[in-house]
Amino acid sequence: GAPAAHFEPMFSPDGRSVLVSRGVKQRSWLSETWLADVGRGTMTRLAVDPGVNSVTALWSPDGRRVAFASPPHGEVFVRDIHSSEKPKLLFQLPSFSPLDDWSRDGRYIFYDAIDWKTFRFDIGVRDLQEKTNRLLIATSANESTAALSPDGRWIAYFSDESGANEIYVQGFPAGNDRQQVSVGGGTQPRWRGDGKELFYISPDRKVMAVDVHAREHFEAGTPHALFPTRILRLVEARNHYDVTSDGQRFVVNSRRPEDASLPITVVVGPR
Repeated sequence: GAPAAHFEPMFSPDGRSVLVSRGVKQRSWLSETWLADVGRGTMTRLAVDPGVNSVTALWSPDGRRVAFASPPHGEVFVRDIHSSEKPKLLFQLPSFSPLDDWSRDGRYIFYDAIDWKTFRFDIGVRDLQEKTNRLLIATSANESTAALSPDGRWIAYFSDESGANEIYVQGFPAGNDRQQVSVGGGTQPRWRGDGKELFYISPDRKVMAVDVHAREHFEAGTPHALFPTRILRLVEARNHYDVTSDGQRFVVNSRRPEDASLPITVVVGPR
């Protein structure tokens, strides 16, 4: 599509489409969810009520529905992408909470639970079957961007407990066998479809890959760089890239070189 303020790309389960949040130029605070056809290159807006924010969109496991958060409040909506019906309220949180992941069995949605007074991040989980919310990972550090392994047994996320953002993995739901995976910093974890590889973004904006062996216990190999990117340095959204299930194709939200070199203009004088 044309250059725009795109955020939070996410491949559909079949890899044919990408969900993306797109800023509305006329209203800088408002975002809409768009659907990009990978093969044809077309962009289609997923219609919602006018003026409703739709960010951090997630695919349902079957690829038929999309869930999204709607700031500034805590509503989470869901809509069928093949229907013209309006989105339906899926559940309500106490305040706006970016959505992170939807488990493959359809039962759990993970989200960032934010204390807006202190701007501290924890990881929460919504049990759609039991209709309950609970904090899953909550410490004095910031934890964000949870990604559940395809088999539903391991959750990856990043935390700043060491003083820098690093990728960690621990068992789900018990929280056992916690390990640091990244070396030298990392954000935005993503799993390969078979759970045997974990990707993340390094501080110098490279896409990193780690071989994973996870059965009774979790074991991670040595991270290695795949390729550099022009991803924004600041994590201003849930993610700036995604990967197909087979781990062979990536969608990367890249800043245009001409935008990166724009000068700063300071205007002085009376109004």
